[in-house]
Amino acid sequence: MLEKIKKVMQSFPHAFRGVRHAFWEGLNFRLMVYAALAAIVVVGARPIPPSYKIALVLASALLLIVELINTAVEKAMDLLLPGELDEIKHIKDMMAGAALVASVCWFVIAVLALAA
Repeated sequence: MLEKIKKVMQSFPHAFRGVRHAFWEGLNFRLMVYAALAAIVVVGARPIPPSYKIALVLASALLLIVELINTAVEKAMDLLLPGELDEIKHIKDMMAGAALVASVCWFVIAVLALAA
């Protein structure tokens, strides 16, 4: 059991390094982090129902997760097949679409939370 805990704890530096890399290398991820933090701070300071606050935190997490996955898939595709294949373009476009859907959902929830 102790060995499993040790192994899990050793994986955290890799995860933090990945988030740090996405933050400093990816403008979109960095902007999303700033927007999510700003919205959470503003909504957190206002007297609104906790359900709105929870929804905003979950939407912010989803937004950042999808952008991390989008960035990872794009980098992987560039490494595997650096050429401009239609299939690679479609994969990248679908990932960008997933990030767009997450962004729109986050925006709607942020506006609803701020309007509450």
